[in-house]
Amino acid sequence: MVKPLRLFWLIQMCFAFLGLGLLFPEEIHLGEGLKIKVPQLTATFWQKKPAYADISQIRKKFEPPTKKTRQKRPPRGFSRPKAARQYVPDSLRLNAKLRIQYPKNQDTLLNGFFRALKRLERGERDFVRVLHYGDSQLEGDRITAFLRDKFQNTFGGGGLGLLNLVDKLNTKAALAQSASPQWQPTVMYGPRYRRGTGSFFGVLGDFYRFALPDPPAWTKASLQYSLSQYASPTQRKINRLRVLYRNPEAPFELTVQLPDQPEIKEKLEENKRFGMYELPLSAPFERVSLGFASGQASPEVYAVSLDGVPGITFDNIPLRGSSGIEFSRAEASHFKQQFQELGVRFVILQFGVNIVPNPQASYDWYEDLFSNN
Repeated sequence: MVKPLRLFWLIQMCFAFLGLGLLFPEEIHLGEGLKIKVPQLTATFWQKKPAYADISQIRKKFEPPTKKTRQKRPPRGFSRPKAARQYVPDSLRLNAKLRIQYPKNQDTLLNGFFRALKRLERGERDFVRVLHYGDSQLEGDRITAFLRDKFQNTFGGGGLGLLNLVDKLNTKAALAQSASPQWQPTVMYGPRYRRGTGSFFGVLGDFYRFALPDPPAWTKASLQYSLSQYASPTQRKINRLRVLYRNPEAPFELTVQLPDQPEIKEKLEENKRFGMYELPLSAPFERVSLGFASGQASPEVYAVSLDGVPGITFDNIPLRGSSGIEFSRAEASHFKQQFQELGVRFVILQFGVNIVPNPQASYDWYEDLFSNN
């Protein structure tokens, strides 16, 4: 038990110690670069409030002028999607000086994309796909997720979009995926690119094949995709499964297994052109297992898509190590066919970070490479 008198003297000693702190400077130099910092009573009990710079003039430069606009009513016979009726203007809208810059006399370049959005706004059953290409700055769905949410809240849509066969970075919070170890990638970009590996790449910038023994024998490889508990209601709106592939050397067998449904087996014949297997989904999507088997040669598998139709989707396609000038390595007509069959209406190219580590006075050479790609 602490006696009152001892407690009194203990408190007095504490006050005395704090009082002595006022007599000492903040630092006591001992020589040879050594010093002792002394706690200051004023710094403990009388801290100064931080002073903030006035940035009101800077904010005015980026805020759009306030202008009341009267919204037009949709024509009779059409009903807006629920998301469109709940539209709230974007508070981050840029001012006029920072809007899209068009080439001279070509300010109608995006009209086709705008018309497609208008059809969605009118409630027509259309599907619009946007491909967002970039370097590693896009990994983890950065930037793309923001655009996807904004557009889908206005024009509808859902799902997970285009999915690669192997996600080494495990960056998709809404999805858990796995692949059997036989899959081997061939890429058109970065340090892993090798000449002579072909030019029939998929829209994700690569393709996967599974290895067969020598001599060839019946070989199987598999993929699994399942929604995680973190998937949003919009991401769960999946009603169409697609498998993108090309099998120029031999037919292969595709197996699709969905929960509580009979197994589906399809034999896909040899085809040198781009192929796409499509399966409408009648029940809410939870997970799917895909099996690929061949006894002669592996198909080139590009991607799996899980989309919500109708509506719009933004596909996040980070190409680590790319400068955005490798698209010319892909066979042009093959790439174009994929764009057409996937419903691609808009492509975003966001590159340049892998060019600027060594600053230069002019990047005209990169501009030429990029525009000619």
